[in-house]
Amino acid sequence: MPYLVTEASEDPSVWEDEPTNMTSQPPMNGSKTSVAQEDQLCTVASHPVKEGNELGFGRAAEVLIRQAHVLNRRVTVAVVWSLPPPPDGDVIPCDVTRTLCARLGVVSPEAVAGCAALDVLDGGQPAAGCRQLAIRKLVPRQAGLEAELELVVKDGSSVGFLPLQSGSRLIPPFPHKLQLVSGDIRLVAPPSAVDTPSARWLAEHALPKMARWTVDLATEAARPLGEHSLQLVDAEQYTNLYMELKEKYGAEFVKIWPENTDPLKFVYEDVAIAAYLLLLWQNDRRTLQLELPQTFVDIGCGNGLLVHILCSEGHPGYGVDIRSRGIWKMYPTSTRLEVATITPSAETTYPGCDWLIGNHSDELTPWLPVMAAATGPDTSFFLLPCCPWDFYSKYQRCNTRLSQYEEYMQYVYELAERCGFAPERDRLRIPSTRRRCVVGRRRAAAVSADALRQLTAAGTFRPRAAAPAVRNCSQLARETVAEAVRRVALRVVADGALPLSAVAELLGGDTLRQLRQQCGGLQTLLKNHPHVFRVRAGAVSLQDADWLRVDGARPELAASVKTSRCWQHDHLPAGCPLPAPQCRYAHGGDDLRSRHVEHVARTVD
Repeated sequence: MPYLVTEASEDPSVWEDEPTNMTSQPPMNGSKTSVAQEDQLCTVASHPVKEGNELGFGRAAEVLIRQAHVLNRRVTVAVVWSLPPPPDGDVIPCDVTRTLCARLGVVSPEAVAGCAALDVLDGGQPAAGCRQLAIRKLVPRQAGLEAELELVVKDGSSVGFLPLQSGSRLIPPFPHKLQLVSGDIRLVAPPSAVDTPSARWLAEHALPKMARWTVDLATEAARPLGEHSLQLVDAEQYTNLYMELKEKYGAEFVKIWPENTDPLKFVYEDVAIAAYLLLLWQNDRRTLQLELPQTFVDIGCGNGLLVHILCSEGHPGYGVDIRSRGIWKMYPTSTRLEVATITPSAETTYPGCDWLIGNHSDELTPWLPVMAAATGPDTSFFLLPCCPWDFYSKYQRCNTRLSQYEEYMQYVYELAERCGFAPERDRLRIPSTRRRCVVGRRRAAAVSADALRQLTAAGTFRPRAAAPAVRNCSQLARETVAEAVRRVALRVVADGALPLSAVAELLGGDTLRQLRQQCGGLQTLLKNHPHVFRVRAGAVSLQDADWLRVDGARPELAASVKTSRCWQHDHLPAGCPLPAPQCRYAHGGDDLRSRHVEHVARTVD
């Protein structure tokens, strides 16, 4: 019995049972025993795309087919095989071929094009010469579920899907098609499926997204919706390995995480990077006929979890960072982590190391290709850049037509080429906006030590301090902070809520330069004063009375009431919007009480 998406779900995250006559899998070679051939397709819903065209529709269809996870969050990857298989294409696995042939009643994948089962998607009309066929395999995100297969039929103005299995959890269990007709995209399906939750989900979520993509991608100059991820590894193998490592390491470290960072992000991000590297290295061992696991050094290893996973999975290596982390003490002795200050140069080498890893390695990022090239012709590198740095300072932008991140990624790529590599780009699947990586594992040319020295000869590297600098605006001069807060507050009183740009213009000069050196800059300063300001949607206003009012429903906060003075009462012409008894802050010295005295009083009582 299939499991279908419920009406309330934005993505297929909740499912319900619905009986259907497709629980068996008879061949579809002309018999009239299935839903697909008992019903002619009818229009379920339509969506206008007046600015769309066949170019945009075709590009949108490719997104829908190959990036199914963008729409269906229960899917982690879509594997697509063209029909008939091209001579240089991927071989269709035997189990997929058997399912395809049994379901469609054909003897081989090459015979699918003439199969009568396609009539339901063709509407009984002969197929156009531009029709393309493919098998799509959807791999589920949840461990323990089986992947599912469907046949994809695409031409210039339509894309149709025909399920090849019953009992679906990931795809609608009936044939359906999206087609571009006279300025509309129409969803068509069998009449018996119109009132099902799956059809409603397609109409309410798949159809509008397809329409939006068709408009967005309608011009020649339009950029693709997004890069395909995991281009250097097999996506299905990656998913399986990631789920295995997630179960093996993820839950354990999320539970015991001692760092002041979000474990749900940092743990699973390192698990995903480890899965990617392990699969990349496995492929290289097979391709290069290597017998031993690759060795590695993680430059700027941070919490060390990536090093721990790679070592635990059999790869000799170690991590280096300028300071230790609390979690280091929790790793076994087999996880080797070292505290060291790295001062890179064209002579810095790591003999015996197969791979240098730079995972958000900041100021060391541009040095990794240099150090890998200097180490030897068999040393590769993996870079996942984050903060943009060149060799000796923050990276300075040159091309404003690109975002800073895109420009920096191009800089790293070209730098790797200058170090003699034939670098490769890829996009990881990690919980981060900085997910593009550069991999240098092939050499295009030999680069001499003199050439590397010349490349890096423009300055002197200054390593960061071992103790991280405090940059939350708390170390700024008190007079500077007080004057900035007063000026902004008085302007808000006079003009009402201000956009952040207007606040920056108001402060200007030296104050703004100091704030730009802090993490979060101006917003950090304002949010450090929640009793004065409220920052929402890029606008700054005065904190309202509800926030300042004593909360009688939270007795645990009673000890802090009246232990500091009310800024608004002391500094604004109109004073505090609340009378003294209702405000959590003290209105004048007589209203102020000592937190220490209150604590002693409660203890004596």
